[in-house]
Amino acid sequence: MSAVPRRPSPFDSLARAVDTEWAKFGRDPDQFTQIATRSLTSLEYQLTQEQLEDQLAGWFQSNSHLPDQVQLHNTFGQPPITLFNDGRFVVEVYIWMGCDTSIHSHGFRGAFRLLQGVSLHETFSVKTVEAVAHDVELTQLGRPLLEILKAGDTRVIAAGRELTHRVIHLEEPTITLCVKTLNESKLSQWHHFENGLAIQKRQLDPGLIKQIYFFQYLAGQNGTRSLDFLNALLDRQDISTLMNLCEEISGSGFDLADDISQTILERVYDRYRETEWFARYERSAQDQNDDIAFSNSGSAVGRLATHLLNQRYGFAEVSKLLELVSGKAVSKNDVEDQIVSMIDPENPLAQIHLERMRAFLNG
Repeated sequence: MSAVPRRPSPFDSLARAVDTEWAKFGRDPDQFTQIATRSLTSLEYQLTQEQLEDQLAGWFQSNSHLPDQVQLHNTFGQPPITLFNDGRFVVEVYIWMGCDTSIHSHGFRGAFRLLQGVSLHETFSVKTVEAVAHDVELTQLGRPLLEILKAGDTRVIAAGRELTHRVIHLEEPTITLCVKTLNESKLSQWHHFENGLAIQKRQLDPGLIKQIYFFQYLAGQNGTRSLDFLNALLDRQDISTLMNLCEEISGSGFDLADDISQTILERVYDRYRETEWFARYERSAQDQNDDIAFSNSGSAVGRLATHLLNQRYGFAEVSKLLELVSGKAVSKNDVEDQIVSMIDPENPLAQIHLERMRAFLNG
């Protein structure tokens, strides 16, 4: 059977251009953001969604060895696809079939461009109120700056605390193209909760993951010895590592028995349950449950209006944003119909959601 000739990705030329330009500056990390931004802004891109899908399919099928994939699972994009990776920077496509990302800063630098769809871009000015530990803070996020991004728009990804943002994807699919650095160990990425808690985002060390699986094995052999092993393991970790571990376990990122997962979660939570920051962590899940879910809306305007309602904006404040997405004037009646369609009458919070909707429309 003859080999299929290698087919370039639709963005090979972009990767070469960035690499060539960056080499002129001695691969100085401080120069990368502007190089990525210029390269993405000047990129000639006229593919339809179907044409891009065909090119990506051909690229996958003609390459027996793909570049190292930065993210294996659909946690940031559905899916995220690494098209170029030389160990220093990557070119990635994110296909978004969900609405939003968390509020976050970055452990890298670069830029992103919207190839298809419409997004709300929120940028925050974060103020630290209290440093609980080197990797946990209590903060004030304040009201973000809001802008609508459409196909062709490019935005900078500033390093570390220079950019804290969230992107709400209003159409499915929304497709973004990203050029970013790798392996910048001096930069930290933070996950910000809306109630003012911030925890460093960490990639779990493979050694830690193996020890978690070894704990599961030990638990089947000797319960006392396994708990001693687990406690010693947890004692060696900082807060953010433990909280990121809990997030992975809660999100079924590990192949663990239910009782093992529960034991680890309880042991970690018991360490911090009396602290203010952990109370905020627990409240954040309830706060999300109290919001009106909008990911299933087929309307970009409906998604945007419901998100802004959840954020306690008033219609008058955001009517221009709604018009930008719709392409025409948007009436309160139109918005009301779309929000009502997303309120589950069987939900115990349905009446509260309707009251919030009325407050939004009158605000």
